[in-house]
Amino acid sequence: MAPADPTQARDAPATASAAVDLHEASASASASANANANANTTASANANATANATANADAASPTQQLPGDLLPAVWALVHRGGAMARAGDVASALQLLLQARRLLASYAATRDALPPAADAWMLADASACACLYEAAIHRTLHDCAAALAAFAAAERDLRTMARLRPHHPHVLLALASLMRHVGYLHAARGAPGDAVRAHEEGAAACRALLAAAAADTPRLRVMQLLALHLHDLGAIHAARAAWPAAESAATEAVRVCDRVCALAAGAPAHVIDLAAALMALGHVLRASGNAAAAVPTLRVAVARLRPVVRDAPAQQAAALMALAAAEHACGRPATALFHAYAAIRLLRQLGGMARELAAAQRQLAVYLAAAGYAAAAEHVRTAANKQGAGCP
Repeated sequence: MAPADPTQARDAPATASAAVDLHEASASASASANANANANTTASANANATANATANADAASPTQQLPGDLLPAVWALVHRGGAMARAGDVASALQLLLQARRLLASYAATRDALPPAADAWMLADASACACLYEAAIHRTLHDCAAALAAFAAAERDLRTMARLRPHHPHVLLALASLMRHVGYLHAARGAPGDAVRAHEEGAAACRALLAAAAADTPRLRVMQLLALHLHDLGAIHAARAAWPAAESAATEAVRVCDRVCALAAGAPAHVIDLAAALMALGHVLRASGNAAAAVPTLRVAVARLRPVVRDAPAQQAAALMALAAAEHACGRPATALFHAYAAIRLLRQLGGMARELAAAQRQLAVYLAAAGYAAAAEHVRTAANKQGAGCP
């Protein structure tokens, strides 16, 4: 059980363009800014708009309104940067994003007073999007420190937007999504305390969104994000042997995933997520010494996966092996053998899973030995070692 990499989610494959797209989708909460961002502007017009906006920013006074060509220029730079990132030219992408942020900073530096609220919102929105693009690029380059710095800048912008329009659902959702990436990065750099704080903030934002029950709140997406935060919290607490906190987070994750399944009418993908949450809870219960409570939890996971086994045979095999381990911990080796054999049959049918099959066979050997079948255990252990030879 480990915190899940946000860029490895089903809706966010671990590629640079997918990570950038994820942040682009969550960054902008302003309809007018999005309209500017999506304008079909030629390269020469972009250059002229950038030059004009820079001149206007340098000449701005505290009483002036937002220059009309500033945001189109900024958004043009941001989206050209995004296009460069998707094309794999990260150096040019980062340069364009830095230009966009400098353009916004140069305008802000000329003002002795805060801009009108509407202008402040649009400025923060554009800046947040640029920062999130930048963070996504650093994230895919495995530059943890630079990614965290960019995420911190984006968080400041999003919190500015939240102050200007409290309880805005899309801003809160963007914050909750951002905090999941921040939590993962803190966990990856060995700072579990910071990771826990980030995930708790993200989970709190999700709960606030659900409690507000605004008409335009994407409730299913928010609940899925809440479940992910809870899963990561449970994994971090489990790694630190903080079992009560791990059990609390894992239990709430199961409840949330169950609600998602109910809303989505048992769609296979959400059933698989629910089973994963049940397995995580079962792991926490067994590891904390409460295998008796883990067994019924894992039985539910196996039962929920059964109708969708064609969509998730590997997950079903993992659930069966987890159930076998819990049964063995409860002193029931015969039942453990039954579930382990079922898992191994599935893995053999799948093919291409030599490492998983070898691990399952080694566990089966343990259960055989515990049941008094020493010769069979040795035979299976030898087969497992041959099966696993050469596995990465």
